[in-house]
Amino acid sequence: MNDPNQRPSSAPSKPQSPTLRRTVGDLMSGPAITAKPDETLSEAAIRMRECRVGSLVVVDGMEPTGILTERDLLVAIATGENLGRGSVEDFMTAPVETVEVDTEARSALNRLRDRGYRHIPVTDRSQLVGVVSMRDLMTVAQITPPPGGLIDVPPGLKGVAATHTNIGCVRGLEGFYHYRQYSAIDLA
Repeated sequence: MNDPNQRPSSAPSKPQSPTLRRTVGDLMSGPAITAKPDETLSEAAIRMRECRVGSLVVVDGMEPTGILTERDLLVAIATGENLGRGSVEDFMTAPVETVEVDTEARSALNRLRDRGYRHIPVTDRSQLVGVVSMRDLMTVAQITPPPGGLIDVPPGLKGVAATHTNIGCVRGLEGFYHYRQYSAIDLA
């Protein structure tokens, strides 16, 4: 098993094809930061803070069996759970969905968007190799002009969609990116 206190690093970048068909393996953080089902929620939360991650992959050996996210910790807190006694297994999402390392980034991005996930474990033939997040995948989101073509956004005019992606839009000169189907609080 990997060192639970090791901070994930970006995977080495592979040469891009001219069509920008990047894979999850090009964008993921690895190795994944993991937890055991019998760990306390407090231990898991401390590891998440120390490693600066929003999720821990719960494993049996190196096979993912669940995922514990910041949202899961909020549910535990909201229900009055004692984080020093509650176990990861009681609040993790299981079974966990995974993506293979050679999955196209666009396909993984659509999957996260469709299911409302922010993190998904990455496997290579069922063995855990990393995690890819919505933020990782946004680095390759295709930006296209809005319907009707490019528009000129006058200085100081905020809130006007200047360009669109398949999951959001960039507004005006301020460069604010708005995710469709996600609230800013959920993405924070």
